[in-house]
Amino acid sequence: MHGQPRDGTYLGRAWLRASCLTASISDCFCSLDTRDWLPEGHLALFVDDPVEQLDRNAIYGVYQSADDRGRRGCHPAMIVKLLVYGYCVGKPSSRKIERATYEEVAFRVLSGDQHPDHDCISASGT
Repeated sequence: MHGQPRDGTYLGRAWLRASCLTASISDCFCSLDTRDWLPEGHLALFVDDPVEQLDRNAIYGVYQSADDRGRRGCHPAMIVKLLVYGYCVGKPSSRKIERATYEEVAFRVLSGDQHPDHDCISASGT
């Protein structure tokens, strides 16, 4: 298809678009693991694993008892990951962390490619 050699070594844009037309959407987009975007041993991956194992019951209790008006809250584990990694790399500002979720791969991996508002990040970090 569109210049794709038989051995599958060339993955140009035209081939990718054509192959996505014949495959299901989940095959093209949903199977991507963002952790694969970073090299093995990257600091963001080091931060990610321990945060997943923290006992977050106290945080979840606050979320469950909170009023459900307003915009949807951010997942507490994601915010903890972003704050810890942000402090490790010298970005303690919630606005810089928010911007980094759009521009920097490590922050995108930790946020699950979501972009929490700086207000959500700063409210969680205080």
